[in-house]
Amino acid sequence: MIKDIGSLAINGGDKIRHRVMPPRQLFAEAELAAVRSVFFDSWAEGQDFGYQGKFENIYTQKFCEFQGGGYADAVSSGTAAVYIALQALQLRPGSSIAISPVTDPGAVSPIVLQGFKPVIVDSCIDSFNIDPEQLENVLVGNNNISAVVITHVGGWPTDIQSILAIAAKFDVHVIEDCSQSHGAMYERRRVGTFGNIAVFSTMYSKIHATGGCGGLVYTQDKWLYDRIRSFADRGKLFHLKGFDSRDPRTTEHAALNFNLDELSCAIGASTLDRLESTINARLVIAQKFDIAFEGSELVSPAHRLSTSSNVPAYYFYTARLDAAKLRTSKAEFCRAIEAEGIPLNAQYNYLAYEWPWLKPHLTQESSCSNARKFRDITFNIPFHEKYTDDEVKDIRDAVMKVESFFGSNS
Repeated sequence: MIKDIGSLAINGGDKIRHRVMPPRQLFAEAELAAVRSVFFDSWAEGQDFGYQGKFENIYTQKFCEFQGGGYADAVSSGTAAVYIALQALQLRPGSSIAISPVTDPGAVSPIVLQGFKPVIVDSCIDSFNIDPEQLENVLVGNNNISAVVITHVGGWPTDIQSILAIAAKFDVHVIEDCSQSHGAMYERRRVGTFGNIAVFSTMYSKIHATGGCGGLVYTQDKWLYDRIRSFADRGKLFHLKGFDSRDPRTTEHAALNFNLDELSCAIGASTLDRLESTINARLVIAQKFDIAFEGSELVSPAHRLSTSSNVPAYYFYTARLDAAKLRTSKAEFCRAIEAEGIPLNAQYNYLAYEWPWLKPHLTQESSCSNARKFRDITFNIPFHEKYTDDEVKDIRDAVMKVESFFGSNS
């Protein structure tokens, strides 16, 4: 163990890293050129750019090619994507919707706002992802569930094939929330290609982004796609021959305007060209973390790549902490690492059952013991594709330094 590197930074000692972590800068020269092209095209056409135009067509076609086919509509946010997906499926009014135990308020709020009742299903042991067996148990005990929203957390695909088999047995729809997992592979297929509808957030911090905020609704069902388009743009029936979008008398139903603008779509088409390389770069860095922690007494990878057919698209790196050997709290251990100049997410507070605002909307209690136990013995390391060996080394050195004070061998 490291014993002679000085006192902890949290106690006033010199810290491991003095520089801030490298900026990601996803939006670079290519994206600036893409935005300029929207302006130049607009000037050449003599018409101001808006939405549902040339650049959205380019973007959504590229995205569908990346997914291996299907249909996509670019929308204003991931939350909007969930809202639209629920409406397009024509679910029973007032029915219940099963959700993953670890998710985002933006994926749950559309459920509540449309009058549905969320039912939280626990995760698999040692995972944030929903447990198919527990989903089946919930469905056996609740015949009012009409759909399940599955979140692929942190870039790791859920066991979606098992989910689909159970959903088919109980005749419930499946929405895949891929907001943290763009491009991840499950049995050599992209996540999002399994359920009835998939939703994606494309806000600036995601693996794939269209700008400050954005989203995608994706399906392989043309009928659903037509409904998605309609619910994303004020009830318009774009699929009907001769439809006049300027005549409000032809609107079929009430719906909001969730369109994404042409500038964002141009940015999205540009960043999409680098998504595969981004995924691969993050995978390499995550594997370096795996190796870096091999000498640690306390810290180890929470996940390991086990098969070439299931490949994550890392959104963050989850590390496991051996609490039995730790001579302090997880919170104190992580604060000490952060004081060394290493950003962490020490406590992943995205367990839906813990949110006070959601509890009045739940129809049944769920302690989500598996998800909670996994959260309580792990911490997340935020990183991106621009991290180098220097960042990996500094993170490792900070962990080892703090471990030398708080490990059982210290």
